[in-house]
Amino acid sequence: MARKNKFMDQETDFLSMLDDESTEDNLTKSIARELDKENESANEILTALPDEFIPYEDEKLRLDLHHGEDRERLKESIRLNGIFTPVICVKKQDKLMILSGHNRVDVANELNIEVPYILKNDLSNEEMELICIDDNLIHRQRTDYKPMQLAYSIKVKMDAERHQGIALSNGYSKLTGDKIGEEHGLTRKMINIYLKLNELIEDAKNLVDQKKISIRMGYELAFLDAEEQQIILNYLNDFKINDKMIKSIRNEIAKKEFNSFDEKKTFIESQLLQLRVTVTQSRKLDFRKVRKFIPETIKDEDAENYIIEAVKFYNENKEKLY
Repeated sequence: MARKNKFMDQETDFLSMLDDESTEDNLTKSIARELDKENESANEILTALPDEFIPYEDEKLRLDLHHGEDRERLKESIRLNGIFTPVICVKKQDKLMILSGHNRVDVANELNIEVPYILKNDLSNEEMELICIDDNLIHRQRTDYKPMQLAYSIKVKMDAERHQGIALSNGYSKLTGDKIGEEHGLTRKMINIYLKLNELIEDAKNLVDQKKISIRMGYELAFLDAEEQQIILNYLNDFKINDKMIKSIRNEIAKKEFNSFDEKKTFIESQLLQLRVTVTQSRKLDFRKVRKFIPETIKDEDAENYIIEAVKFYNENKEKLY
């Protein structure tokens, strides 16, 4: 981020000074000293009580605080050694909004100790987001993220760096995708899946985070428009929908043109009914569940005939059995 140079406010003829060889070194040193002062000021470590801090305002990027053993380890380290790494924050309504260091502030609050911090000024929203994301990448595991938090974090990082490398068909670059994939321990394919999740409606995003629908199913759902997503979600429990069903439906929708919402809704309902029948008909017997009822002398390849004969015998003799 470019900083405003204090020399720009001075009415000094720098060009004429540079013409004088004897003053060139002094001018250069003066500028360097002033820039050093600005950098020192920007990274000056201050201290404040924990109650002066507030969490980062965007919950999509704010991960849950440590708990259990992770929190106890951090607490013991801070109790013995203090807080080594200053919290990064910005001013927000007379409070210090945390960009990096939520867990440090949380533990400091319990221990009732002051928190060292660095105050950043004149940051754009994008710069604040990136500081928050980079802090999470350094200090947290991928498993600490909810799926949609990770999806949003990847999108923010990709948007910030999308002009690097060669643009791909999805608008992002191969270089950026590979770089972020390494940071998160994800393949490029998974990066693309998480990016697509950002196109889900809010109800679907919540269901992904609650693990009521899988990431793969969310990915397929994200190819549909908001209306189509909502129609399918309304039938989620009734039809036991999976990602393959949604993929089939979206392929069929791509071939159609709808004149009204009702027409679209009716078509999707008919597709769901048809797919439910197909899934029911194609359901296969789980061999592992019935193997224990088949004598060990019967080989696996002969088990199917054994079961068929057993069912026939049961049907023919069930009245006698009961």
